[in-house]
Amino acid sequence: MRRTKRLIVVGLLALVASVAGQATASTHAGTFVRCSWHTQAQGYRYQVQGTAVGPVKCNRPFGSGRYHGRYRARVTPPTASETGSSKLSFKTGTVQGNYHISGRFSGSTHYPGVLRILSGSGRFKHATGSLKISCVVHIPTEACQASGTLNGI
Repeated sequence: MRRTKRLIVVGLLALVASVAGQATASTHAGTFVRCSWHTQAQGYRYQVQGTAVGPVKCNRPFGSGRYHGRYRARVTPPTASETGSSKLSFKTGTVQGNYHISGRFSGSTHYPGVLRILSGSGRFKHATGSLKISCVVHIPTEACQASGTLNGI
């Protein structure tokens, strides 16, 4: 009887350890995210710093939502760069972070960079990670695509 109980306890502990290990592994693997947005600079005319808003579309679990960002552009011919903060709002929560893009300035140009997701709210309150972004800027609009792995969602 004692041996049977010991065998059952060892079996249950092995099962619990296996399930806990799988849960930990899936948490660390992260979720692949792909998003795109098209923004318009706000205000009377384009300025080197300001706000931009527009629609955003992402794969699951995000879906469609709204982009809101603050930017600061710097043009030092022949290059240009932009840094700022981004907030992507969805039905079940938000993610927010900072970005930096840069490239050769030529009016309408492709600018690669990184969007670092630092926090979130709602369903995405533990979201963190880095997404590679690629933006095409045609002042005063910007069309961007981002992809990468986020943890905590």
